[in-house]
Amino acid sequence: MAQALFLTYFDDHKGQSLDLEGVELQALPSGLHLVERDTYYFRRIEPRNPAIRTEDEETSQMGTVVFRNRSLSPEEVEMAGGEGKTRGRLMIGLGILLPIKHAAIRFGPSTTLERAIDTISQEWRVEQSLEERKSWLNDILLPLWDSLKISDETPLKTADVIGAVSIPGSLGLDQDNPLKSFLSLGKTLGVPLLSLWKYAAAGRRILFYGSPPLSSMCQAAYLTWLMSLRMTELDKQPQSTYLGMIGLSDMSFVAGISHGGWIACTSDAIYKDKTGMYDLLVDCSGSDILSSTLGEHHDTKREPVMRAVIRESGQVTLKYLSYTYSDTVLWNTISPFLQETTLSESGAPKTTDTPTSAIWSTAVGTYTYICDICWGVCAFASGSGYTQHSDHHENNHTGYIRLPTEEDVERESSDDEEDVQEIDDVGFQPSPIDKPNDNSITPAIQILKILDHRRDHIEKRLAKAVSDTGTPILSKEDMRQMGLSAWSWVDVEFVRSLYRVRKAQPISTGTLGNGLLVEKGWFRRAIGYVGL
Repeated sequence: MAQALFLTYFDDHKGQSLDLEGVELQALPSGLHLVERDTYYFRRIEPRNPAIRTEDEETSQMGTVVFRNRSLSPEEVEMAGGEGKTRGRLMIGLGILLPIKHAAIRFGPSTTLERAIDTISQEWRVEQSLEERKSWLNDILLPLWDSLKISDETPLKTADVIGAVSIPGSLGLDQDNPLKSFLSLGKTLGVPLLSLWKYAAAGRRILFYGSPPLSSMCQAAYLTWLMSLRMTELDKQPQSTYLGMIGLSDMSFVAGISHGGWIACTSDAIYKDKTGMYDLLVDCSGSDILSSTLGEHHDTKREPVMRAVIRESGQVTLKYLSYTYSDTVLWNTISPFLQETTLSESGAPKTTDTPTSAIWSTAVGTYTYICDICWGVCAFASGSGYTQHSDHHENNHTGYIRLPTEEDVERESSDDEEDVQEIDDVGFQPSPIDKPNDNSITPAIQILKILDHRRDHIEKRLAKAVSDTGTPILSKEDMRQMGLSAWSWVDVEFVRSLYRVRKAQPISTGTLGNGLLVEKGWFRRAIGYVGL
């Protein structure tokens, strides 16, 4: 399975010691001198492939690197040439390259790599000559390489299948896969997780930024990429690509990806200023986006900040991204999976508690309906309104007084019922062999299926609402039927991005969803004026 095993270290005089194209700079990202240990991932593309294409996917590899940073003793510093000749630290990384096939991304056996890197770090002798060190390393790494070449990581044994597609098998899930941390990501972000999902599901370019340790940030980026996948098409080329860690040397490559979204992470601050390269920046500076054992330099109380790049009418603006009312409705469906650790026999979470977000969504929903009524009253006062049963209703979707009816309530709750029915129809049957992992893997997969089902529902509504010819326009009612709000710029960007994917528009053409108009309510127009 393993295609390469490599060791890299930072030489005080020569710099990067590794000479392997596509790996040498990714193997030691910026800022690692700040931490003593870390684990991170990167994607390697064969040099002959200048960009990611469907036919080149089999040549991609996922690299897993375990890193150690040890202070040299005074005696070692003296043997290395004394102060001024050495940094006084030993920074080394041990990595492995594994092949990627469609949605199946396997990560290196971190436990095995960590044992080896700990031995190397502790027994490293600065006084060794190059030939002596090479012979010593071969004695450690060659047996490890032989075991990795013949090893076959046993995937998690599950019965989670949609049609003929096995989700765990298609994702290449094994004991080292970060999927087990999905619940932690949901608890850290809360409802804004769904705004992040909207950007991932629509094939947008998402960049995570933060300083080491990089482990939790790399895993969060991978989990975000999982939310972009279509569960029924895991055996096909995904619309988005998980790049893992990227650095300064990758800038031109990333900027050249014109079709399909990507999700990456970086510790190079210069990327934050390159707003033309990404659509959403998740700033993890000083925060621990996952509950990481490596987060000693992070403030667990500080939450990541998401900022979206909005391109409209030739202007580029940055907006802080939180969540909308439509997100709270969907959150009520998935939050029980994040809160509970015990599952019923069908794989659904057992819960007796009422999520606090339900109270918030009810309050926001009431506020939304009051605003809707006030908006209609103002339209009537200006002479442009009409009642629910007006003859002009079919040709005019703005400015009417319409109270919520039982039909509206049933329609808004039908999406959640369909999601729950999807879980019942395609349930996850826990395997006794993998029982220790059920509490994290099972609900994570169920949430991914719910999100995929919701996107499918929205895309069907979108296809029905717009025409492929002319200038398609979505009304407030169209957005409401999709479970979204025309008042929210986040939801508007979401449908525009889905429309771009549907029309196969490149991501580098400026305004996304070019040609798709969404009716502006006074509320969204007003917050646009104040820059919210």
